[in-house]
Amino acid sequence: MDNSIILKRNLIRLMNENGVNQAELAKKTKLTEASISRYVNGARFPSSKSILKLSKALNCSVDDLVNENTDFKFARIVKKAFSSLNESERNFLISELKKRN
Repeated sequence: MDNSIILKRNLIRLMNENGVNQAELAKKTKLTEASISRYVNGARFPSSKSILKLSKALNCSVDDLVNENTDFKFARIVKKAFSSLNESERNFLISELKKRN
């Protein structure tokens, strides 16, 4: 998967978790709103200096920003597959997942 797309997903998730919008993130990082918009839209990948500013502003590690989170990848795949299952299969999947947690 493209690094810009991974960053985009992580950035949106972390902004939501921290309750900040693009304008607020721009102020916190001293980056332009246009730059933040490009990162959020997956149009550009930030420099390492900008990644450090983003991670500090969002109280996360650089890894949290740039690497695909396997939990979210798993959830996305399960959600996609879940919609194609019948009720019996959904119940079975739910019970099996509960056992493994």
